[in-house]
Amino acid sequence: MLEEASSVERCIGICLDKGIEFAICLPPGDKKARIFIPAAGNDHAGGTVFEIGPWLAPYSGRISVGGETDVASALRFLEHAPADAQNASPSFSLPRTSTRKETYIEEISKVIESCRRRGGKTVFSRVICGEAATQSWPAIFTSLCGTFPDTFRFIFHTKATGGWTGATPETLLDVNLGDNTFGTMAFAGTRRQSPDPAPWDAKNIRENRYVSDFIVSRIESLGMEAQTGPLETVTYGSNIEHLCRRISGRLPHGAGFRQLLDAINPTPALCGTPVDDAVNDLNRHESHNRGCYGGFVALHGNNRFRAFVTLRCAAFTSGHFAIYAGGGITTDSEPMKEWDETEAKSLFFRQCLQKNM
Repeated sequence: MLEEASSVERCIGICLDKGIEFAICLPPGDKKARIFIPAAGNDHAGGTVFEIGPWLAPYSGRISVGGETDVASALRFLEHAPADAQNASPSFSLPRTSTRKETYIEEISKVIESCRRRGGKTVFSRVICGEAATQSWPAIFTSLCGTFPDTFRFIFHTKATGGWTGATPETLLDVNLGDNTFGTMAFAGTRRQSPDPAPWDAKNIRENRYVSDFIVSRIESLGMEAQTGPLETVTYGSNIEHLCRRISGRLPHGAGFRQLLDAINPTPALCGTPVDDAVNDLNRHESHNRGCYGGFVALHGNNRFRAFVTLRCAAFTSGHFAIYAGGGITTDSEPMKEWDETEAKSLFFRQCLQKNM
């Protein structure tokens, strides 16, 4: 359960009302929110920063949100802070029309044919759009925090991105900046939970292998060794389960993590492989702007850098929202099953919206 939930909700509500940029997050397992409000003026050298990497953006293109503070200090500042006179519409254009089932099935069939011609996979997404009052989002965020405690839960609003919130289970890169050890994961393969689960099918195992092989090859291309763990079945408090393989290594002495992050982002878990072919598929067949979906959100401090893939998420602006859900498409994919997978992945968010609207 989120500590000081009502105070955190007040912080979010005031920031959204006044157009003040902010970010709030909870790392997996944490109950206390990390709050970042640049206008509060709490930036100091060496402090932790919340970072946002939009879809396909390199690390150099990240958006940083500093000014970490505690909830009591945040409220004292916000209650007397003026509205942002320069508050304007975000540069990100929020999708307003949900992906129609017929359109999704038609485009998925074309992507399957593309994969058949070239091999590999493409991660194809859809959006579920609707209307929700701005003041719904504080309660939606605290609901996510309580429902998915083992994920990275976040909400932020900046001029560049607009508003986003989500609960992501997927680590992109976790680096100990003291000893240079790092970890990541191949997180691909999804199915509904069952009381009597059968072995994973070949399609899901192949999907995960695409991601694992890609990450390992990128690590090795930078002159490092990669240690891979066994395939695991993991759940994160939802109605679905995933295949996950953990991968670890150590950065060379004096090396930074940025080159490695750019080498593995986006992974085939959110884009596809070969990457260029998958991006071409998305440019041809996905009609919506991904914005931050498929990028990363991160905490960057003195001793640790932790980045998570931006998924299980929704974008929002004044009165409107777009939930994002996707799945890996291969030659073994069946369009209706892929649609059902996105229904399962988005279910918790749709239920959360209905409960808090």
